[in-house]
Amino acid sequence: MAKREPYIVNGKLFKTKDELRKYIRNIKDSYLNGQRLNDEHFEFMFDLLQRHEEPQIKIGCGIAYMYVKTNEVYKRNQEFWLVRLDGTHTDFSFEVCIKHSTQLQKFKNACRTAVSPYIMQFKLDFFANKSEAICPLTGEVMSLKNNSHVDHTLPNTFDKIVQEFIRQYKINVANVELFTAEDGRVRNEVVDKELEQQFVKFHNEVAKLRIVSRRGNLSVAILRFT
Repeated sequence: MAKREPYIVNGKLFKTKDELRKYIRNIKDSYLNGQRLNDEHFEFMFDLLQRHEEPQIKIGCGIAYMYVKTNEVYKRNQEFWLVRLDGTHTDFSFEVCIKHSTQLQKFKNACRTAVSPYIMQFKLDFFANKSEAICPLTGEVMSLKNNSHVDHTLPNTFDKIVQEFIRQYKINVANVELFTAEDGRVRNEVVDKELEQQFVKFHNEVAKLRIVSRRGNLSVAILRFT
């Protein structure tokens, strides 16, 4: 029998696809028709949506919010919908997102793990001499522990940095060995530490970071993957 592959979504580890599916259905069933997802559930579903077969098409210009809607034909079925920044609506299938887990996506997650200490240090340095700041995108108040995210500014979004690293170093992602959830880890990691440090160096040389609010990071800051 083939070994079941665990899943990591927004930092949460699920041992099986069915366990992840149950968690998502519990989210969906906790909302009434037309009700918006709260911040915690929005962040989880936003991360899951990045695994969709066509995330660019679904997200478009960026997401304002997500909500649950009753299927117009099968009234017992609840569906996830999103509203883009331009006001357009579309549904999306969480089943499609669950099934579409690629080696490239795992490699990107491992790259994010590699630079996470530097991302956190940037945030600590930003708030070292102030308790609050104003988000440049939304005007919301931010603090170190509340409503503040680190954003990669255009044109070097995190995904584009990973793609350029792959191109310049001629990396065959399919052959990159990774520590994944199958190894009991909650985040993917690159096994080859020399390769990992090459990416860290490359990232830190080209990335331009800024502190934005949660809504600014997930909704207003343009699509982070291609």
